[in-house]
Amino acid sequence: MSRTATLFLLSLGLLAGRQSAQAQTSAPPLLPQGSTWKYLDNGSNQGTAWQAAAFNDASWASGAAELGYGDGDEATVVGYGPNAASKYVTTYFRKSFSVSSLAGFNYVKLRIRRDDGAVVYLNGSEVFRTNMPAGALTSSTLAVSDGTSETAFFEAILPKSVLQAGPNVVAVEVHQATLASSDVSFELELLPDTTPVLTCAPLAANFLSNFTSVEPSAQQQQLKIPSTHTFQLLMQSGEAYSNAADGVVKESNDFTAYVPINGSSTNGYLSVNHEGSSAAASGVSMLNLQFNATTKLWQVAAKNP
Repeated sequence: MSRTATLFLLSLGLLAGRQSAQAQTSAPPLLPQGSTWKYLDNGSNQGTAWQAAAFNDASWASGAAELGYGDGDEATVVGYGPNAASKYVTTYFRKSFSVSSLAGFNYVKLRIRRDDGAVVYLNGSEVFRTNMPAGALTSSTLAVSDGTSETAFFEAILPKSVLQAGPNVVAVEVHQATLASSDVSFELELLPDTTPVLTCAPLAANFLSNFTSVEPSAQQQQLKIPSTHTFQLLMQSGEAYSNAADGVVKESNDFTAYVPINGSSTNGYLSVNHEGSSAAASGVSMLNLQFNATTKLWQVAAKNP
């Protein structure tokens, strides 16, 4: 698997708060495992209308989770079409449920078992995408990769604002990575998370920004920041430099350094070191960037090797 790394910006103060925040989910689930779901397994392209809470799914079949085929542990077996060598890529799922109150918890922990990839919508808005490409999807969009994660749960921590007191609808599309895939797996649960909301003292006029680089690992990653902080993705490996002839940004991002222009804290260069496995894979990227006092965001004017 090729290694990718991202460079991001977030304001100082969040790291100390994140270390003490541990997920707490001992309360009863908002949506438990084993729930009965509506599903559509006829190979049709449903576009986007099916994601809406008001969508009429009365004609869809229903069955208890886990739903899928090919592994032998399904509570409900879904179809894949008439040709085992060219199976339907996408199966759609919907579930209506009620939340009596949003009091008593601060976040929602989403846990999904999906094989191969999935996109989750709550009350019509996308809230989680796992093992799926970016951008618009159709019923023929393949998952990013195949694997043996049929029994694994993938997690996301969501703000509780994705829910409302009263009726809610979660909609999920599960995609195959290949037309001849041997199995499909789907199960989902929503849990109340009482982790304290991260807070921070009001930012002073002369607050600092923190530039850093990260490299994804096999572990599931979560970034929690107070609402007073801003996260920006400024550059990532594989992106084209401003001059196309210079190629793309290298991987293995290492240390970063801000280089001011004429001593300015809002106009300068960001140097990113790339520690590759060879001379050709190593180097330095320079971002020409300025801080926008109106939007309170950094703007990248150019990316050069």
